[in-house]
Amino acid sequence: MNRIHIKSFDWYASTWSLGDVVEVNFNKNKKSFYAAKIVDSNFERTKFTVCLCDSDKSEKITIDRAFIRPPMPLKLEWNVGELYEFKSPKDNQWYLEKITDFNSIESILSVEITNAEGGNEGWKVFNYHIGKFLRSVYDDQELLANYKTVNPITGEKWFFISDPTHVFKKLRNNLSKSHTGEKNSREIMYNGKEIS
Repeated sequence: MNRIHIKSFDWYASTWSLGDVVEVNFNKNKKSFYAAKIVDSNFERTKFTVCLCDSDKSEKITIDRAFIRPPMPLKLEWNVGELYEFKSPKDNQWYLEKITDFNSIESILSVEITNAEGGNEGWKVFNYHIGKFLRSVYDDQELLANYKTVNPITGEKWFFISDPTHVFKKLRNNLSKSHTGEKNSREIMYNGKEIS
């Protein structure tokens, strides 16, 4: 029998909308993520078209969902000795380092990074440029409450404390076991379509 599949578990944790800001890894190396705005996506939401937020170019780039993540919340207060990511004006790459000093009179943060060549570089960041050059270290734990997905059966938006992909797989497996009585059964039929 030919079955039509609903790809429920290809629907990613976030139900991003057009205009939402996300972080994108254009180099596909999982190291440098850049703020970008979603301008389009395919129906399956496995590919997104984005444009860089802090760029003069309005170039649109289509990228796989695996290289996109939700942004960290904006940080309002920075402390000396705290870990952060700094975008070097030399190569536009993000580096993990610590804040070394804060001048409260001039509102300047002093930072030191280890560059790509292994040398140390000192930088001063004015308060009004912090958003462009400094950001919090990416922390999945802080984003746990942000997991949002679509229930594949009802279409309702659901919020999760952890990644809902696993929740839906467990739900599918438990429902199918209880429904069919077969231990190894892994299908749920909905409106004549199999949810896989």
